[in-house]
Amino acid sequence: MTKEIIALESIAQRILVLRGQMVMIDADLAELYDVDTKRLNEQVKRNIERFPSDFMFQLSAEEKIEVVANCDHLAKLKYSQTLPQGGERVKQLFSPLEPLSPNANATVGASLLAKQTDRQQAGSYTSDAQRSAKQRGISLIELIIFIVIISVALTGILLVMNQTTAHSADPMVRKQALAIAESILEEVELMPFTYCDPDDPAAGLDTTVDTTPCTLPAGGEDAAMGPEAGETRYSATTPFDNVSDYHGFNMPANSIMDITNTNTGVNGYTLQPITVAAIDYGGITAASGDALLITVTVTDPSGTDIVLEGIRTRYSPRSLP
Repeated sequence: MTKEIIALESIAQRILVLRGQMVMIDADLAELYDVDTKRLNEQVKRNIERFPSDFMFQLSAEEKIEVVANCDHLAKLKYSQTLPQGGERVKQLFSPLEPLSPNANATVGASLLAKQTDRQQAGSYTSDAQRSAKQRGISLIELIIFIVIISVALTGILLVMNQTTAHSADPMVRKQALAIAESILEEVELMPFTYCDPDDPAAGLDTTVDTTPCTLPAGGEDAAMGPEAGETRYSATTPFDNVSDYHGFNMPANSIMDITNTNTGVNGYTLQPITVAAIDYGGITAASGDALLITVTVTDPSGTDIVLEGIRTRYSPRSLP
């Protein structure tokens, strides 16, 4: 629809200053919108709840005379016999700040602009629809930015999921490695811890109170950590028979063997060399050799080491297996 262009000068000429405020007479406002004053006031009255109460006031008789005297285009107001009292004959000013008189029924410019005739409203809705149609969709740059953001987010999510999947079995793997280490450590700690090797004739004698009488080897078990010649963990005739025999013992990579040298089937785990060393413990000195620190290390399939330590004291130096 074609709309007439109204010059700013034409609007400015209709703005008056009354009661210290810049206002516009309802007749001028109706003319700008190309509607009857009566029609304008009817629309205001029907929609009065949409307008703030301080957006309008009614002219006094003196103000009316002054307006008519100073504004030639408002000469028609001169012939009004009574002051406007609401309804269809009201001649009003509109101010955004002045108090509202009880019988006022109009609104100031900004609010009344939204209350046009049905014809003007239809044209406005058409214009708004056209603007909305132009604003639909997104630009190419916005689309590219959106794709990049989504790609980065998806990449991050996939990385987290991969990490979670890869390590979802970690607790079970670590628990298995811990069980292996505990089993080996317990096996070592339950071995005899005597002055002499259990195969030595002096090992169980009541007179053996230190390593002096030991001959297998000379100096007893404290002389050197590790098994005696011919002893192995798996032998039925010459097995490990002392805590110190396990020093340096390990198993084939990725295999856990039982005491008969049979693979237990728990593959992927490796027993690293066991260390057995004399330590100071409480009131026991390392020099006496009466306290040993046993360190067992098991490596799980992911390469993580589980390390357990235990201390064995020589509380029964003449007990034989």
